[in-house]
Amino acid sequence: MMEMESSSTFAPSSQEVDQGFIVNKCKRPIILKFEDVVYKIKTKDKKKKEEEDGGRRTIIKGVSGEVRSGEMLAMMGPSGSGKTTLLKALAGRFNSSSSSSSSVLTGSITYNGAGISSSINRLTGFVSQDDILYPHLTVSETLLFTALLRLPLSLTVQQKTDLVDAVISQLGLSACRNIIIGDQEIRGVSGGERKRVSIGQEILIDPLLLFLDEPTSGLDATNAQRIVSQC
Repeated sequence: MMEMESSSTFAPSSQEVDQGFIVNKCKRPIILKFEDVVYKIKTKDKKKKEEEDGGRRTIIKGVSGEVRSGEMLAMMGPSGSGKTTLLKALAGRFNSSSSSSSSVLTGSITYNGAGISSSINRLTGFVSQDDILYPHLTVSETLLFTALLRLPLSLTVQQKTDLVDAVISQLGLSACRNIIIGDQEIRGVSGGERKRVSIGQEILIDPLLLFLDEPTSGLDATNAQRIVSQC
């Protein structure tokens, strides 16, 4: 999980985009704080229902922390330890209510002292563990499609195209920019390149706070280092 601060509050010209400026609507950094986060789910095992509190199994138990501007927080642990669950909780991917019929999320999660909101969501990015991309689009088409949908209308098509070119260069995707994404049935880019495209979709909007679920899985040491340095 990484946090980035915006470099500018105005729409960049094509020349500024070439120099590495990425668009953002807000310059104020986000400070994420979470205290005593607990997440429980219902279990279908009758024996475990009797053992667990209220028929629920605890997935996350009393986790606290803080991430400030310019910092990177890495969550490490074995498979099944709750890393993805905690990441989704911090990103506001669960219901804001503390309880539901199937799960319970308690604790305090704040962004600059306030709870999750639609405005905060627009300033954060989330890259899931599974890459969900259109297999028939090329790398550049995928990123341009994202730019046209998610970047502000104040930017021209040429400025959005320049932003896409900048992200492709930053992530080392120039050699495969015209290759289709592909899937299990259609041959396309490699798994590592697909992961970088998914991350590039979020880097395009220059989020103030970026959540990454296993961003270096499937990458060699060189590309993993590139991802960490660019994010």
